[in-house]
Amino acid sequence: MLSYHFYKADCYKASRLLLQSKWDQKSVFVHRPKTTGKVPTLRLGYYNVFRIIAGEKGPCAMIFHAQSALPYLFFALFVNKLFSCRREFIYDIHDLNELDDESSSVYFKMRFYILELLERLVCSVPNVRLMTVSEGLKKIILKKIPGKAIHVVYSIPDPGELTPFTHQDSHDKTDLVFFGLGDRAPIKMLEYLKGNKIKLDIYGRDMPLAITEYANTNSQPIRFLGEYNPSDMSFLRKYKYLILVSDKTQDNFRFSLPNKLFQALSYGLTPILSPVFEEAINLFKDVPGAVIVLHNANDLAEIIRKHKTEHLHEDRYNKVIARIQLLYNESKRIYQLNTTLTIESFHVNVS
Repeated sequence: MLSYHFYKADCYKASRLLLQSKWDQKSVFVHRPKTTGKVPTLRLGYYNVFRIIAGEKGPCAMIFHAQSALPYLFFALFVNKLFSCRREFIYDIHDLNELDDESSSVYFKMRFYILELLERLVCSVPNVRLMTVSEGLKKIILKKIPGKAIHVVYSIPDPGELTPFTHQDSHDKTDLVFFGLGDRAPIKMLEYLKGNKIKLDIYGRDMPLAITEYANTNSQPIRFLGEYNPSDMSFLRKYKYLILVSDKTQDNFRFSLPNKLFQALSYGLTPILSPVFEEAINLFKDVPGAVIVLHNANDLAEIIRKHKTEHLHEDRYNKVIARIQLLYNESKRIYQLNTTLTIESFHVNVS
């Protein structure tokens, strides 16, 4: 079973796409790579989209990822109609198309309305299947496109690939870690962390200059350690807590289930989250202590002090892993069902 993944960025740096490629029998990344990897690659562009749609004679799945791929999906639908190819496509909605206070410029507003129109048009097409990352996003999308089937596929690492739990003295670990894109880094907490001598290591890309300059100043308890390899997250074993805080209230934050949440939990970290991450908090509410809700940023030092002696219990970790395993198995089943159905629906009418 061949699956093409269309993404307007580097698939090798996207944990969600790397995960889905493991569920495929064979994958091809159609993207804009800045690194190299094991999955075969094509450069994302309209010519290659055309060549795949019109030239691929066998059955295959075609998955378009995130709003930035919408113009390519729209073009794929046009080529599909033009050449009478009866193919189905999958649109994987990573997050919502939202405006906020920081995107009030004419460019961002135009981009928002263009993507909003494209998304509504594409999602209303019968031969486009929809996937998304959380139940909360699914409910919001259903309000826009009522009656459309939307399938939730979580971005979860396979717990079976992790080494078994081993107790490690919490004194051997650094307090906090953040990894991911710079726009979600805990910039506003840097002075607080420094003042309370709380150690934080930051990994990721597109970091604001404020982060890199601050973290690289001598004698700071905060370090910026550059990018990380999303196919190898074992560096997380060095930490106690994932810090994920925000004062934003958009639905993308309320209902987001970032890969980093599951990755951190899988490696035995306890996520410390702002209350805005509602879905992430509710997903593990039946495992007491799995996540910590930070209602007031000034309480962080006390939370860390309070939990120093009981960072991670094996019983709680096993419950977290059992919960993640259930979510992983169901996500894999739903993903493979959708890709299989798109392949089974294939019928080409091209001479």
